[in-house]
Amino acid sequence: MIAQQNQIPSGEGLTLEKLWAYLNASREESKERSERAMAEWEKKHEQEMAEWAELRRQFAETRALFDQTDRQIEANNKKALEMFDQTDRQIEANNRKTLEMFDRTDRQIEANSRKISAMFDRTDRQIKANNKEMGHLSNRFGELVEHLVAPGIAERFEDLGLSLQVTATRFKVLVDANAIAEVDVLLESGETIVSVSVKAKPNTKGIRELERQLTLLRKWCSNSNDPRRILGAVAGAVFSETEKKTAIKAGFYVITQTGDTMKMEVPEGFVPREW
Repeated sequence: MIAQQNQIPSGEGLTLEKLWAYLNASREESKERSERAMAEWEKKHEQEMAEWAELRRQFAETRALFDQTDRQIEANNKKALEMFDQTDRQIEANNRKTLEMFDRTDRQIEANSRKISAMFDRTDRQIKANNKEMGHLSNRFGELVEHLVAPGIAERFEDLGLSLQVTATRFKVLVDANAIAEVDVLLESGETIVSVSVKAKPNTKGIRELERQLTLLRKWCSNSNDPRRILGAVAGAVFSETEKKTAIKAGFYVITQTGDTMKMEVPEGFVPREW
C-alpha cells in the first residue's frame, strides 16, 4: 500500500498546544526534506556542470577537426594547381616527364582523398558520440527537474485547499504481468492521490501517456482496495501555451517553474478529471 500522511490531531483531546506542536513538527520535517533535496540538487548540479564542460570541450575538438580538414583541403587544392602548372611547363619540354608527373599526381590525389575520407569518418563518429551524450544529459535534466518540483509542490496544492504530502518520487508499481504504472512525483492524503508527470519540456505525447498511466494506477489501487480518487498534474520547466491548453483540457493541473519556485496555473472554471 502507498504510505499514508499523518493526520492532524482531532477529537476532544485537541488543544492549541497540541495543534501548535503538530504544526511545528510538520514545518521542521518539511524544512529537513527541502534541505536534503537542495543538497542532492547541488551535488547533481555540480556533476551536470562537469558533464556540460566535457561536452563543450568535445564540441571544440570537433570544430577544430573540421577547421583542420578545411585547411588541408585548401592546401591540397593549392598544391594540385601548382602541380598542374608545373605539368603544363613540362609538357612543352618533355612528353615523357609529363606522363610521369600525371601518374604521381594521381597517386597523390588518391592518397589525399583517402586521408580526407578517414578524417570525415572520425568526425562522424565523434558527432554520433556527442549526440548520444546529449540524450543522456537530457534524461539527467529530467531527474534534476523532479528534485526542484518535489519540495514545493505540496504547498501549491495546499493553496487550492488540498492538504497533500509528497510520499514518493520516480514511483513504479506492477499492475499485472504486462503493465507497470509509473509516477514521477506522488502526493497523497486520506482521500486523494495526485500523480505528477515531470518533464523538462512537456509535449502532447507525454500528456497522453499520463492519461494511460493514471488508468493503470487506478487499476492498481482498485486491486489493492484503495478507493481514493486519483488526480493528475503536469509539471515542466519549459511549457508552451499549446501544451498548457492540452493538459488543462485533459483535466490535469498545470505546474510551471518560475525561477526556484513552482507556480500552479488553474484557469477559472477548471474542474480536474478524477480517476
